[in-house]
Amino acid sequence: MKTLWICALGLIAVSQASAQHLLPVGRPSPDAAVTLPVAVNAPHVRYPKGAPFGRYVVSVAFTVDEQGIPRHPHIVQSDNDYFDFSAMVTALEWRFKPAMRDGEPVATPLTLSLAFNKKPR
Repeated sequence: MKTLWICALGLIAVSQASAQHLLPVGRPSPDAAVTLPVAVNAPHVRYPKGAPFGRYVVSVAFTVDEQGIPRHPHIVQSDNDYFDFSAMVTALEWRFKPAMRDGEPVATPLTLSLAFNKKPR
């Protein structure tokens, strides 16, 4: 079960096994009427099979295109390379209402930080 909160800089999605948060990269131009992308589908992070126990964070940067689809993802920070592939797959599954500038959808760079958290039983 996921709970979604909208905050001033973006979206924070919290799930039972992990925490995810999304932040815009850069700031909109003060002279343009710009709205940030809004997540409409934030899938649950899958803990990789065989991954070590603990808490690991992977940040994935990408561009949300004019249709609200993440494009061109790349890892910008990772606590453990074991989680990078799962983080990239999860980031590509997100969907957004695209950013708008003066009523038109625009591509927007964003960074998604995914926390993987699992304790031994």
